[in-house]
Amino acid sequence: MPNHAIEIENLTLRFGRLTAVEHLNLEVEEGTIFGFLGENGAGKTTTIRVLMGLLRPTEGNVKVLGENPLGGNPKLLQRVGYVSDDRSMYRWMKVREALRFNAGLFEKWDNAYAEQLLVDLELDPNQKIKELSRGQVAKLALLCALAPRPELLILDEASSGLDPMVRRAILEKLIDVSSSQGTTIFLSSHLLEEVDRVAEKIAILARGRLVTVGEKDEVRNSLKRVVFNIGQEVSENGIAKDWVLANRTVGQEKQLIVRDLDEERLAFLKEALGHTPQVHEMTLEDVFAEYTMWGKTQ
Repeated sequence: MPNHAIEIENLTLRFGRLTAVEHLNLEVEEGTIFGFLGENGAGKTTTIRVLMGLLRPTEGNVKVLGENPLGGNPKLLQRVGYVSDDRSMYRWMKVREALRFNAGLFEKWDNAYAEQLLVDLELDPNQKIKELSRGQVAKLALLCALAPRPELLILDEASSGLDPMVRRAILEKLIDVSSSQGTTIFLSSHLLEEVDRVAEKIAILARGRLVTVGEKDEVRNSLKRVVFNIGQEVSENGIAKDWVLANRTVGQEKQLIVRDLDEERLAFLKEALGHTPQVHEMTLEDVFAEYTMWGKTQ
């Protein structure tokens, strides 16, 4: 049985009448890069704040590296690297001063590794944080999360709003850390390109609910676009199945988004519509969009 760096059981979190996360169940195996996907407002940051012990669940339980994070478990936080979505820093500090400050917080802070990361991420230790670009601040936040050599690295939209070269540098460092140190990486994002590049497994959240989870290629291949060139309206009743996530007419085409398409389901659709369809593969971005739109209707 695999060991899990993160275990989430029936997690629900409400703010008054707003349900931010609803009955979420998720497991993240140790040593994997896990993509946690969803639109802004889908519940990703709320979930991460629960994992970091910053929020108390309304219902359910979570374990991080086998421990309960509630109340900001100090011993647990020594083992976890975290980059928040706002990447907050003391702007009056110089980069070197920020490293010294963070070094005092972590028992296993690796000074030699921090120095190497300064070089790898092209940061000037004598520059003030208030003078850094947004991309440089993101690199510094990643450095401070990596220097204690955490067992688990949690990134909340770590490269959102950054230019392509900075995103590339961050992704390359994540791949290096995962492969060389076996660090588990939990990557929250709505940027499909970066997740597609690095993640092994992904989960998609919509309106606080999990809509699908699995190996990246498994999730990508779980949906197909089935296209009928019919040129006329066709009764919807015959194809209203729970495995048809979307049903739309585009020009002269009837387009269906079908989950777990097999020969039996394809034959059913062909008979129901009286036409032979074309089956199209979908990109991860397409799959994300379709699952998200479908999830909002459930």
